[in-house]
Amino acid sequence: MAGRKPAGSNQPDPIQLPIRPTYDPRFFEDSVGRAILGDPKIALIELIANAWDAGATKVSVTLPSTIFNTKFSIEDNGAGMTAEEFSNRWMKMSYNRIENQGIWADKPPIGGPQKLRKAFGRNGKGRHAGFCFTRHEFFVETKKNGKGIVYRVYRPADQEKPFVADLVKEFDTSETGTKIYSDYFIDLGVESYDMRGAVGMRFLSFTDFEVTIDGYKIVFDDIPLNCFGQSQIYVKSVGLVDIITIDTHAADKTTKHHGIAWHVAGRLVGEANWKTFGDQKFIDGRSAVARRFSFIVQADCLDKPNYILPDWTGFNLNEESVKSAQDDVNDYIRKILLEQSHGEREKTYKSIEEKNASYLNRMGLIKADSWKKFVTKVQLDCPSLSDRELESVATILAKLEVAESKYSLLQKMEYCSTQDLDSLNALSDSWTVETAKIILDELQNRLHLIQELEKKILNPKTDELHDLQPIFDRALWIFGPEFESIEFTSNRTMASVIRKLLKLPENEGSARRPDYVVLTDGSVGFYSRPSWDETHEADRVASLAIVELKKPTVMLGRNERNQCEDYYAELQAKGQVTAATKVTCFLLGTTIKPFEGNETKVGDSFVLRPMTYDTVIRRAKARTLQLFDKVKAAPFLEGEELDDFLTPATNMQIALFESNQIFDMTPPPP
Repeated sequence: MAGRKPAGSNQPDPIQLPIRPTYDPRFFEDSVGRAILGDPKIALIELIANAWDAGATKVSVTLPSTIFNTKFSIEDNGAGMTAEEFSNRWMKMSYNRIENQGIWADKPPIGGPQKLRKAFGRNGKGRHAGFCFTRHEFFVETKKNGKGIVYRVYRPADQEKPFVADLVKEFDTSETGTKIYSDYFIDLGVESYDMRGAVGMRFLSFTDFEVTIDGYKIVFDDIPLNCFGQSQIYVKSVGLVDIITIDTHAADKTTKHHGIAWHVAGRLVGEANWKTFGDQKFIDGRSAVARRFSFIVQADCLDKPNYILPDWTGFNLNEESVKSAQDDVNDYIRKILLEQSHGEREKTYKSIEEKNASYLNRMGLIKADSWKKFVTKVQLDCPSLSDRELESVATILAKLEVAESKYSLLQKMEYCSTQDLDSLNALSDSWTVETAKIILDELQNRLHLIQELEKKILNPKTDELHDLQPIFDRALWIFGPEFESIEFTSNRTMASVIRKLLKLPENEGSARRPDYVVLTDGSVGFYSRPSWDETHEADRVASLAIVELKKPTVMLGRNERNQCEDYYAELQAKGQVTAATKVTCFLLGTTIKPFEGNETKVGDSFVLRPMTYDTVIRRAKARTLQLFDKVKAAPFLEGEELDDFLTPATNMQIALFESNQIFDMTPPPP
């Protein structure tokens, strides 16, 4: 049998599998957090937040004390838990509340809050706060669906598990809610009024949530005087508004117990957070003041028909009086926060200044001073910007000031729609500016070249030699991927050979461009790419593209085809090309005679391809993914319309072509 040692063997017994993990006490502390397990104020706030998430409207707390002979307990009238829910939620380490229960608090079947609440809980740590008030164990009594259950929750001495829950009893009940309590008398050295103050600063914003500690209902008077402020402002056409300021002095880890709470007739309107009723961020939630301050706005003057939405989720912002009240209150609160965050802003500015020192040194004193004033003003006017966002704005400004283009980029962004800005942001997620510019520059060059061809090919005044042939220096890619190489260049020697074949004067009509052959009815260009020998030296022509451009009045036929074949024969006879040279001749014109548009091959080395200018344009567009017609509004393509270049004669020619009275036998582009 596997795992059994042989008879008579002195070897130790093999380790039986599986080996179960054990847990050092530090594992539980690290997972839950030492603050929750060791700070009574934080622990109590976590347990009260759990009651909020359970949909409770009343929470009663008894603090442990050996002096008053009281044991710890916290009881709420929330939704409670079934045995299955206790097992799946309470007993799971790092329980993900959002994933399993959603963002909203539970709601008891009877009673409960007046409207939906957003839950505080996220990661399932707060429920362990009971260990802060006990000696390694406490009891959980929870009631739901007509059943009550009591569990003993404790941390086992053998460390087999971080904590264990034993079922103590079950009973029938019509109530709902949860109670956590201890059987031990201990003294944590905390005063009841201190705990009331700590809880009050975080939960008094909520009007449908009552908390009592040791029999005393928490009220504003429980908040320490140095943490409490009250003022009154007058809103024109509305009336007096009371604003209560609560300052915890030490920033909490999150903003979940902070923000602005609007109370009307003793009831909370919307939610207590740092968003305005327009759903805009009032202040960056990561700042220290956002995790330290709470404001309660008591605006009973807004208790009027149509001022508040029917479900009390917010105000009716279509009412001018409501907007005036919100603007005045927000301005008042913003001034308080700016006064309190002066030191924090200075620290942020110094950090941003240091990171942009290299740009500031290049600006000069006057521009650097303007930059500082701008950053400072943005800090004051846009408190919702995070430090990172502010740093980004300041750095962009510094770079633009130093850049040659200055602020033209911002001027362009001013005219962008919100959709354009979102698209620009998405583009930057996939592309760097450098890589995008490389590709877009190449695409721009090709699209601009297509535009040039469209204008000049159909213009009877176009000079093939000086207008079209130079374009094809950059446009061989139109004819196929084999002509993409930048090694293709005009071959002046071959042009000279052909001029002698045609008995043309060496300099007649070609002084400006001797690499082209000037014909009475057009021009010819030769674009060659060399091959390389074993020593990496150019030894012969590997590929040759011959581009013959005919005037619009010339219809491509047998004579023109024969002439192209003569070019190839002459170049071969003069030793300019060999049997290994791949020669492709493109014979281009406005129209082609019937049955003369077929491709001709001579062996494997020569190909003649008659083609209309219209086909050239269509191939060019196809090879650029038809983008030309899709981006005609691009700035680099803006200019005169194509029709401006066409004479009546040319228009008639196009009309004849489109009505098939002139035949184009060129094969369609691949």
